[in-house]
Amino acid sequence: MTYGEEPLPIDFKEVNAKELTILGTRHQYQKFPETIQYLSEHRKQIDHLITHVIPIDKYEEAFSVLEEKEGNAGKVILTW
Repeated sequence: MTYGEEPLPIDFKEVNAKELTILGTRHQYQKFPETIQYLSEHRKQIDHLITHVIPIDKYEEAFSVLEEKEGNAGKVILTW
């Protein structure tokens, strides 16, 4: 199922084997101000979730961090 022109093929064998989670979303641009406000008001509660802050030019490193099975990556933030 997709909103694009063509459906995206999904290998559910790989999803099961890697215990992946598939999430969907839709455009919620009207929620951005509310979300930014919430994040600024709850900074102490969410700061511990961010485990890595990496410059955008090192995006490959960021993805490697996320792929490490034994790593302790939480949220990886790309900055630019």
